Amino acid sequence: LPIYPTANYTTRQKILQVIHWHVIIAVMIHNLEAEQSVIAAVLLDNDCLESFTRLKPSHFYAPAHRIIYEAICY
Repeated sequence: LPIYPTANYTTRQKILQVIHWHVIIAVMIHNLEAEQSVIAAVLLDNDCLESFTRLKPSHFYAPAHRIIYEAICY
């Protein structure tokens, strides 16, 4: 199947194709080293939290990073 569904495919095939690409994009867009750097910065200096006011635990890709960041912030 092509990246974008075409008229030749059934509705089910189109839906599966869109879901497939959303899953690939969701998995591709993450940077574990950046997540680790944010956590390290906050652990070294709590005043850094002011720089990350919009950052939420749900923004972290790694479940362990979410838990650690949530424990630090809340």
